[in-house]
Amino acid sequence: MEQDQMLLEQNKLDEFIRIIRENLKQLQEQKVSVDAEVKFLYDAWSKGDDSLYSDLVVAAGLQERINNSLRDNELAKPKPHFGRIDYTDRTTGKDYRLYIGKHGINRGPTEIIIMDWRASASSIYYECQVGEGEYPVPSGEMIPICLNQKRTYDIEDGKLIGFYDSDTVANDELLVKYLARNKDVVLGEIIATIQQEQNRIIRERHNRNLIVQGVAGSGKTTVAVHRISYLLYNFSDKYAPDEFCIIGSNDMLLNYIASALPNLDVTNTRQYRMDQLLLHFLTEWEWLPENKYQPWSCSACISFKSSWQMARMIEQWTKEREQELLPIEDVTERGEIVFSAESMAEYLKLFSDQSLTVKMDSLNTRMAAKIKLIFDAEEPPVRKEILKKYRKHFSRNYKKKSLLQLYCELIQWLSDTCTSLYGLNPQELALWQANVKKYRFDVYDLAAMNLIAYYWLRTEDEKKIRQVFIDEAQDFGVLPYYVLKKKLPDAIFMIMGDVSQNIHFDSGMNDWKDLREHVFSDTQDRFYTLCKSYRNTMEISAYASRILDRSSFETYPIEPIVRHGEPVRLWNCQSEPDMQKTASDLIRQIREKGYDTIAVICQNEEEAGQVKELLGVNDTCADSAAEASFQKGVSVLPIALTKGLEFDAVLLWDPSAGRYQTNDADAKLLYVAVTRALHELHLLCRGELCELLAE
Repeated sequence: MEQDQMLLEQNKLDEFIRIIRENLKQLQEQKVSVDAEVKFLYDAWSKGDDSLYSDLVVAAGLQERINNSLRDNELAKPKPHFGRIDYTDRTTGKDYRLYIGKHGINRGPTEIIIMDWRASASSIYYECQVGEGEYPVPSGEMIPICLNQKRTYDIEDGKLIGFYDSDTVANDELLVKYLARNKDVVLGEIIATIQQEQNRIIRERHNRNLIVQGVAGSGKTTVAVHRISYLLYNFSDKYAPDEFCIIGSNDMLLNYIASALPNLDVTNTRQYRMDQLLLHFLTEWEWLPENKYQPWSCSACISFKSSWQMARMIEQWTKEREQELLPIEDVTERGEIVFSAESMAEYLKLFSDQSLTVKMDSLNTRMAAKIKLIFDAEEPPVRKEILKKYRKHFSRNYKKKSLLQLYCELIQWLSDTCTSLYGLNPQELALWQANVKKYRFDVYDLAAMNLIAYYWLRTEDEKKIRQVFIDEAQDFGVLPYYVLKKKLPDAIFMIMGDVSQNIHFDSGMNDWKDLREHVFSDTQDRFYTLCKSYRNTMEISAYASRILDRSSFETYPIEPIVRHGEPVRLWNCQSEPDMQKTASDLIRQIREKGYDTIAVICQNEEEAGQVKELLGVNDTCADSAAEASFQKGVSVLPIALTKGLEFDAVLLWDPSAGRYQTNDADAKLLYVAVTRALHELHLLCRGELCELLAE
């Protein structure tokens, strides 16, 4: 019986491949014709024939559709589909059999032969078990169905290796099969193995803010890139790709995410490091001269600067200054109340969300209108004199200042009024202010200046970004999120992170409390937890859990998928040459097993540079945050640059006692390092192993 089913399924696969080949032949013929037409129209238009512009736009649109179809069919040819669902629509009574693939494939202009994984009905494959169920459509309506069969296929280069029905093979068993392969294969198969809890986040409402707490290896980044693809597929009428912005803490993470997007039909999205985006806002509006900016890492007052309290203090300082600059009082002229205190108070309340400079300009404009109305009967010279007298009445107390000057005023105000309240050190405050005056800014300085500019200088809101995705969100304190929410009032946010992996213990997020209470507190905002870890073997996961058990910070439970592998190996080395030889031998052995992503993880960037030279590794990723990019081969990296990444095998360089202390900050560093490994974890240690990792 199974052999008969295999033959039927192979025949169906052959039919799909035949249709794809026919599609490719037809599309290539169309491409030749359309490319020639676009070239002809473009040449004529560029020579001044403006009458052909509309024809050129239409032809270029057709050219893009043909190129996209060519790409989809070419990519689908080796593995047209990965799933099949047979179900009955309870509303209409109709029976359906849908084959689901990474790319939707049509025969002719309208007949769908393989359903795109992002289509509404494909949700049945991810969400439903055999029996009664339902699936959502983009409008939010739920369609009741009865799922009769759900099948997953193992296809390689057009050949059916096997198939698995959900009522006979557990979902986790299928996932383990994929996870046992090397990293490159895993990424290629991930759409077929999206889990139910991940799928629900991917298909959440397009206009809902999401915070996703996911343990190491829970697929946060996978969920994010697939949600971007899902939204652009289903809501192309609402969003353009360049309205999507992906934010990360380093370039390597951003490059890693960006590399996955083209295979999901996503191009032209924006990608920024957090500091880059905040600097972009400041320089775009010319509030800060870009050529003077110096990136700076300074620990002075860092816990306070990164916090929600910093945002509150900026607001309080602004309100106090506004009360000084715009005192609420009657304005009288020649016995007439030109502008009453009551009217002014009402205006300031009604337009409280406007910047201080806009308020002053608007009040001056209103004053001029009132003068013209009240003194309409006066002679023009008299009226002109009165207008001149009150032309800048509401900005009379304000001397125009640069953003840098305003920021220095804020720091001085903090020094004068808030030192004891927040335990701020006067010496650190002085160092903070000295750095600012020299244009030395860290990410929190940039965030603070954006918030000051928002309250003092802005004339309009940023509207170019409408969907924001932030990965490794725990790397930053609450302040940047508060600022982005203010700066992008119409944007929807997806925040992903794991507070157990906060390597910036003094400034990042060690819990989600302030973010949920003060930034994403709307009743429509959602908080998800992903507790199942798909990355590590049981042996590596157990080792990582040991680190968390020895820490005092709040952690989320980890549910490792049952996948066994090599035990974690400790290599006791007597000297640096011994470590060098051990590492080189291990790298060679790991490569012989077919693994092609290997990381040698060091404590910091300086050590990574030394180890890279020591090992003589030529195909390593760059060891500089500014140059880093993810690629196959051997990567020698500091822990900070491995955030969000995963490797077939990890060699942790010298986690010996004395180099890592038994405290929460180092526990989070080591937890990140250990959980990067998919299959093998090796500890190369000189002397005694640090207590956090010891038996």
